[in-house]
Amino acid sequence: MIFNTFDDIINNFIDPPLRPSVDPKHVLSHNFAPVDELPPTPCEVIQGSLPPCLDGAYIRNGPNPQFLPRGPYHLFDGDGMLHSIRISKGKATLCSRYVKTYKYSIENQMGSPVFPNVFSGFNGLTAAATRGALSAVRILSGEFNPANGIGLANTSLALFGNRLYALGESDLPYSIRLTSTGDIQTLGRIDFNGKLFMSMTAHPKIDDDTGEAFAFRYGPVPPYLTYFHFDANGNKQPDVPIFSMTRPSFLHDFAITKKYAIFADIQIGMNPMDMIIGGGSPVGTDPAKVPRIGIIPRYAKDESEIRWFDVPGFNLIHAINAWDEDDGNAIVLLAPNILSVEHTLERMDLVHALVEKVRIDLRTGLVTRHPISARNLDFAVLNPAYVAKKNKYVYAAVGDPMPKIAGVLFMSMTAHPKIDDDTGEAFAFRYGPVPPYLTYFHFDANGNKQPDVPIFSMTRPSFLHDFAITKKYAIFADIQIGMNPMDMIIGGGSPVGTDPAKVPRIGIIPRYAKDESEIRWFDVPGFNLIHAINAWDEDDGNAIVLLAPNILSVEHTLERMDLVHALVEKVRIDLRTGLVTRHPISARNLDFAVLNPAYVAKKNKYVYAAVGDPMPKIAGVVKLDVSKGERQECSRMYGPGCFGGEPFFVAKEPQNPEADEDDGYVVSYVHNENTGESRFLVMDAQSHNLDIVAAVKLPRRVPYGFHGLFVRESDLNKL
Repeated sequence: MIFNTFDDIINNFIDPPLRPSVDPKHVLSHNFAPVDELPPTPCEVIQGSLPPCLDGAYIRNGPNPQFLPRGPYHLFDGDGMLHSIRISKGKATLCSRYVKTYKYSIENQMGSPVFPNVFSGFNGLTAAATRGALSAVRILSGEFNPANGIGLANTSLALFGNRLYALGESDLPYSIRLTSTGDIQTLGRIDFNGKLFMSMTAHPKIDDDTGEAFAFRYGPVPPYLTYFHFDANGNKQPDVPIFSMTRPSFLHDFAITKKYAIFADIQIGMNPMDMIIGGGSPVGTDPAKVPRIGIIPRYAKDESEIRWFDVPGFNLIHAINAWDEDDGNAIVLLAPNILSVEHTLERMDLVHALVEKVRIDLRTGLVTRHPISARNLDFAVLNPAYVAKKNKYVYAAVGDPMPKIAGVLFMSMTAHPKIDDDTGEAFAFRYGPVPPYLTYFHFDANGNKQPDVPIFSMTRPSFLHDFAITKKYAIFADIQIGMNPMDMIIGGGSPVGTDPAKVPRIGIIPRYAKDESEIRWFDVPGFNLIHAINAWDEDDGNAIVLLAPNILSVEHTLERMDLVHALVEKVRIDLRTGLVTRHPISARNLDFAVLNPAYVAKKNKYVYAAVGDPMPKIAGVVKLDVSKGERQECSRMYGPGCFGGEPFFVAKEPQNPEADEDDGYVVSYVHNENTGESRFLVMDAQSHNLDIVAAVKLPRRVPYGFHGLFVRESDLNKL
């Protein structure tokens, strides 16, 4: 109890006045407020009927603090809670459970918060020093051991190697299973036989054709980016350190094609020292930096073949998809481009995500960009079978305004691993504030982790939240958001900050690289990727295409998310010439885009993205046809006072190779702030207005959160 008393003294007398972005009275208001665990509880289907192909479970991850904070609190600091709706024979059961991380378990035993909050706990030099000293005393007294992990597992989920994982960029993955009654169990923290350490992206890319998973990690010390992948059995392959990432960037997401991995080095970077010294965010923006895209062969053994392409003004946080064109001589990237990227962290409600299609000619280096929609869209999805393939349709959430984006922590694995639907492999990464700042690795189809590939050409710690894969490459974005924990300790604020002078870039490394010798970095000025949508190979592997939202006004990412605008772009990189071309897909504020999972690393046509209007709330979802320039197929707005989250696409016939890419359903949780009621909506992805075919009334509200996943009954039985 004496330690809690000292903690209260710091909160009440040493911390400076709380900014809205870290004031728990503001951050945890309305439907952002935490809820208690809920055992499996039957739900009422109040409209239509649940399609048979939805037998399984939709599970969404998000922050939900176990204890109400006594001091500063950022949305990213919440404990991970999984909200699962189990569907069987037309009936639904809701269950909400915490991920039983080491942090959760220790604090549950102690009855109060023990671990420091990374994104909000270091406000100014005096507060940081005293809070750091208090944490040291807690460790020395045996209250907790940071070697067992300090992560939250609050960002996303991934299924590869016949295992289900809860992911967060602050720690290793946690293995999860669902019981036959619909309950959620945490099986433990997984290091893949000692081959995965520190961290991994929360956005790994799964190749539906191969079953492989592609991933990365990033951090504030070299290598700032490390790429790696997992084979179809879940075995992690060696790290590929990317030393050509010379400064720490905010790499939340990436993309893959069948030949390449695609990374966005954006204007958001990591500068923990700014947070420590100045009281700001550990992630900040650098307006002078020219964003760039890095393209590396998907199975690179080292970074020797990575190429970087400047893409001015393109700030990707979430990628939608990417694919190869022109016999592999070009890649196309589809992603929201974040406008007003300077607001991404503090004023998410000011952020606008503009979905763009970016094409890079790998022979000439020409980068072309085409907007897909002018709306504020993010959290886009597509048919998973089209990951790393050219897709036609995208389903995106409409921000009104957008929710905040999950950030960077250390010694973890990404919460966005990529699953290759064809091979069963999973690809992932981790990043952190000490070298190597990025480490890539993957798991084979059995879930065995392959060796790390440290990326030492990532020369500064960057915020790598997501990435992408193609059939040949893994793709990382070294953006203008970076990590600088010392700024946080000395000045207070966030350990992640932006570097306006930094030129974002994309790193491309072979998917099965043993080291970083083949990684190539491409400058992509203005392109700041936090979430990747998809990526694919073109031109016989000589080009990759990355699809992702570009975060405009990247400097606001952590503090003013309402000022951030995400512009979905398609980025194409010619690997022979180095030419980078970018095409905005939409002018709207779009992010959290998804696709048919079977198209990961393949050229896809459709994207489903969330509409921010503005962030952090999502007003609806749009379906984009990325094959026709700026083309919105249809949309579904949730109505006055109703807000949802990231959509997810579920194919009707995932085993049918002749099925249309958009033959399936888009699902999401939606909350009505006027009535306090939450629902689970099922929308027909092929209909003209994303018609609601089923609505399930939930027994209690589901708070706004981050990323989700649908797991079929056949896969649940294997866990």
